[in-house]
Parts: sequence; C-alpha cells; structure tokens
Amino acid sequence: MREKNTWLSNTSIAAIIFLLTAVWALIALRYPGPASEEIALFQAARQEVSGAVSGTSASVSPLLVQIYKLLHYPGSLWAGQFESWRTGAALFFALTAALLFLWIADKIGHYCALAASALFVLTPRAFAAGIQATQFPALALLTYLAAIQLERFKSRAPNAAIFGITLGLGMAVSSYFLMAWLCLAVWTALSGRIKEKAVLLAAGAAGMLVLPVLLNPSWWAAPLTAYGGWLRGNVLNCGDYRVPVQYFGELFQRSVPWHYVIVMLVVGMPVALVVLAIGGKFVSLRPEFFRGPAGFALCTSTGYILVAMTGRFPAAEGLTFFLPLFAADAIMAGYALNWFLRRSENRGWRIFGLARAGLLLLLLAPPAVLQARLFPCLSSHYNAIIGFLGGAQRAGLEVCFDCSPATGEFMRSVEKTFGGQDALLSEGVPLEFFKGTGIVSGKLRPGAQVRLVLLNRPGTWSQRERKIFSSREPLLKVEREGVLLLGVFDSR
Repeated sequence: MREKNTWLSNTSIAAIIFLLTAVWALIALRYPGPASEEIALFQAARQEVSGAVSGTSASVSPLLVQIYKLLHYPGSLWAGQFESWRTGAALFFALTAALLFLWIADKIGHYCALAASALFVLTPRAFAAGIQATQFPALALLTYLAAIQLERFKSRAPNAAIFGITLGLGMAVSSYFLMAWLCLAVWTALSGRIKEKAVLLAAGAAGMLVLPVLLNPSWWAAPLTAYGGWLRGNVLNCGDYRVPVQYFGELFQRSVPWHYVIVMLVVGMPVALVVLAIGGKFVSLRPEFFRGPAGFALCTSTGYILVAMTGRFPAAEGLTFFLPLFAADAIMAGYALNWFLRRSENRGWRIFGLARAGLLLLLLAPPAVLQARLFPCLSSHYNAIIGFLGGAQRAGLEVCFDCSPATGEFMRSVEKTFGGQDALLSEGVPLEFFKGTGIVSGKLRPGAQVRLVLLNRPGTWSQRERKIFSSREPLLKVEREGVLLLGVFDSR
C-alpha cells in the first residue's frame, strides 16, 4: 500500500503543511487569554532577564526567552504586544506538523502521513498547546528533530556534533527534554541498534550536560552546583500545583491518581486519534515498523504515560505537557491507518478515490468541527466518550486549565461595562497583566470586591466564590457548549 514518493514531492507537501498550519496558527494566536507560563516568559523578556533559570521552576528558560523575543517581531505586524509573543511557538508547532509528515511519508505513503499530520494539527488540545508561548512547542519540535537525526545519522563526528547540539538545545529549553533522551535511548536499545548509535547517544548526553551551561552565563561561576540545583528543583517540584487539580469532583494539590492521565487522554483527544493510536501501538510492535518512526512514537507515548502515572507531573497545566505524546499518537495513527488499508486491499476491498476522501473526512471532520465550536478555548476540549465539555463538567473534571476564555475582546467588554465605575476582584484572571500589556486601556480597577471575575477553576475558589459561581447569573460570560467558563458576577 505504500506509495512511491520522491524526496522532492514529500518536501513540497511538507512545505504546504507548514504554510497552512503556520497561517492558521498565526491567525489564531491573537485570541486566547494567557497561560501562566506564557506570562512568566513574557515578563522575563520585558525585564531583560537573561540570567539564571529559577532553581525551582521549569518555566523560565533564558534560551527560550531570547528565542521568543527574537521571533515575535513578524507577529507584531498583526497582533498585540503580548499576542505576538506567541509567534515563535506557532512556527515551532507548524514545523513539527511538517516534520511528522516528512518523516513518515516515504514509509506509509502520502495519504496516511497526511492523515497523521492533520490529526495532530486538528487535535484541539494539541493546537491550544502549540500556539501558547511555553516550553512545549519548542520541546516537541526538538524531540522529533532529534529522533529523525538519530534514525538517519551514522556515528560520525560531524553527525555526532549536530545531534549533540540538538539535544543540548532541547535541554536548555526544558528539563523535560530528559524524557526525549530516555525515549531515544530505549528505542535504540529495543530495536537492536545500541552499538550502531552509541556514539550519537553519548554525544547527545554530552550536549545536554554542556550546552545549557554555556547558554546560561549566570551558571558559569559554579556550573555543576547551578546545573544540579536547577535540575533537582525542576524534578522535585514539577508536581507541586499552584492551583489544585479537580478530578471527578475531588481536588488534588500535590499529585493526581495513577489513572488520571489515562482517563484524561482517552476523553481529551479526538475519538479517531484515540482509536487509531491504540491500534497503532500494536502495529508499531512489528519489528519492521519498530525500527522506524512508529517505534519511537510507541516509546514516547508509553514513556510519557508511565511518568504521568506516578502522579507527579504538571497536571495543573492540563494536557500541554503531552504535546510530544500527541505527535507520537498521530504517527501511530498513521501506521494503523496504513495497516487497515493494506488489510483491506489484501482482502479485495480496494479503497480509492472518493472512498479515500470520505474516509479522511470521517477522521478529520469531528475534531475540526470541535475546534471551530470551542475556539479559542481549545484546551477545554473533551470528546464524545465523556459527553463533550458538558459531560466533563457534570463528571467533575477540570474544564479550564488556563486563562484562554479571557480573550482580549472579552476583557475589553468587561472594561467598557465596568471600567472606571467598579473595582473588580479576580480569581484566575490576571487583571494587572491585561492592564500592563495594553490589552485593556487601564480603566479596570482591581481592588475592592464589588464585581467578581471568576474563571471556572474550582481549585482557586473560596467557599463564598464557589457559592456565587453556582447560584448567581453572571453579568458577562464566556460559554462553550452550555458550560460557563468565565463570568463576571455581582458580589454584593
């Protein structure tokens, strides 16, 4: 079933995927409200912070601050001061989608590779994470760039140097890149190529030790102590949630149950991706597939799930942590689709022309429609298995993992209605940040509790706020699928 593809045609299609995804992402980045990590990185850039990464925070990478600061200029032509800060993330997300296609197209054909890449882009939570200026878009891109290099490079000095730089950049972006290196090592070992790739893996480990220090001048005086303290702080504190996570009506402060991640992935991804990715896990176990992209995807998906099953991962950020896993599941989905088409052909059921187009539409239309219905609150996506967003709310699952419902348009309407008249108290919405970035003009008066701005995150509420949210009609609101995500209430 694999088609005869040329390198040029694969590259051309990948370029089209990049352009289409980038255009959509750059348009969309203007709308969602901020995530907490975006605020931290943005404020670091404004303060010209180029020194130490916090010893207890994985969110402020000096390298990432400088990259996003450099890349924001194109986005500033059509987006505001803060929104243009997401330009780099949007471009990294688009590059990842193109890389996925380019990597697997000559192995499973254009059709299945295009379906995989499109499923990745159209997964609402993946797209939401992809246009947020956090560590995860860069982390996903460098993860798959490293995997492609490891598969294709021979153990020669120039190749080892390039691979070491790629992994070093990944580690300088985020300590979570340790996961990528472990997945690369396990994939190599299980596919029987540990001797063949040993020089590359060693160069990668060296790059991860050296490059983060070289790119962080504040560590130069005591590099071992600074690097070790940063790494220990990140690993030990990654599960300490600033906002408790709600799971089936119960709030969890420091860790979540082992089954949390399995449930959230099953109900948080498009149904087509869930089904095909599960099938793809079995297909990927076949030796001829495991040595290629499918094997790395299986190791990545499994590795992230096993780590998350400890309960100590940044669950308060939602599923943004799993952006590399979404890409891995998309790859396995492409392999599962390829297996299905091959089996159908072997049985004499040929699927061509309009039938193929219809199958692709069946796979891609539901997540595309959900993106349109939820936009720009895509991190609130739940699928039909749980009963969509309304079913998740009734089940007691978290429906707002970030501040995306607080769009610039909504905040300007709040200012127009209440600015200069009433002082507002907010839970979950950073009013001062909106003022400081010029998203609102400055008439909002955070202070005495006259009007209450509440984001639907029960872990931030007092008992009184919980009662107000559940019993009073909001004066202004953001709703999706009948679920109140953000509201302004009279608290008198």
